[in-house]
Amino acid sequence: MKGIMAKESSTHDQGVASLEYSPADASTPLLFSLQRPLDNLAEELLSKFAGRTMLMIQVYDEHHVDTPFIAKNYKDALKFLEKQKQIEVEAHRIGTFGDNVVVQFPPKEGSE
Repeated sequence: MKGIMAKESSTHDQGVASLEYSPADASTPLLFSLQRPLDNLAEELLSKFAGRTMLMIQVYDEHHVDTPFIAKNYKDALKFLEKQKQIEVEAHRIGTFGDNVVVQFPPKEGSE
């Protein structure tokens, strides 16, 4: 359902759909596109899953409820974190991020 709603959303910030349609948003998208939802998602994943090792699909399944994020948004956030060397990821084809890719989140600062 989120995928269908995402396609019909009037705004997409960093590829994250608003999951709503507003004629005002559609006619003046720049006014509504100042948020950085993927940046926020990446930070949230680092915090929530600190110290854990899990599949991408597990990250999505455990986190996406009650959020506007779809699986592609999680893959984009994880690719960003991988590029920034903030997570460890098992070998996978560059530019992709499959559901079964293993992700290792570092422990929180000050805990080991």
